Amino acid sequence: MNQHVDRRALLASSAVATAAVAAAVASVRDAHAEGPGVGALGALIAAKDAALARFNKAMDRNDEMESGYFATNRRELLVPLSIGGAQSLYVTAHDLEECSIACQIEICKRYDEARSRMSGLTSAAPEVAEQAVAALRKAEKADLRKVQKMIREEHAKRVAFGYGQALVELGEASQADIDALTAVFAYRCGSLEECRTKAEYLLTVTDGRFTEMLQHDSVALLQSFLPEGDAAA
Repeated sequence: MNQHVDRRALLASSAVATAAVAAAVASVRDAHAEGPGVGALGALIAAKDAALARFNKAMDRNDEMESGYFATNRRELLVPLSIGGAQSLYVTAHDLEECSIACQIEICKRYDEARSRMSGLTSAAPEVAEQAVAALRKAEKADLRKVQKMIREEHAKRVAFGYGQALVELGEASQADIDALTAVFAYRCGSLEECRTKAEYLLTVTDGRFTEMLQHDSVALLQSFLPEGDAAA
């Protein structure tokens, strides 16, 4: 698994991005409090390296727990539907809420199709059609509740196995690594030596293609060139 893919999703909202920049600014201030010069920048770089090591360890642990969990648990669950048949509920993704939403959308589509087939009955027997539509809506709500119940049960099983905790640690380690990199982007260099150290490190950590650089990182980097009083907090 590419270590960058899932972490990008964590910064999908502007609120999270703003918080990341704020955390980076705080980290930079703490580093400067330790003293000026390459030592302050070095502290941020060391923190970034440590955060990446933690993330890689969490990723390995998560992969191990995921393999062990699905060796004895099904990846596809079936939600029995009140109108007959069943709907697949895939729980391979890390985000169970996302799995739940995808399944519920498919169930709603199936009920929409069932209601659409009643157009002829509406004209011939409107009262009967109204009762049938009401029954379908009631059944639909019951089936959607089944999905939510199965998701809660799946979550409890993962926690009991230890897989749930591995996912939590992976998310926390991922966010910490994002914030640590942003802190390096936000650092205000005080000398040419610091500029060279920062540039060389960022070229290395981004593979020279800036695959790790997110929009809020660009803002942090550009603000780091401005005088302290001119940059937005």
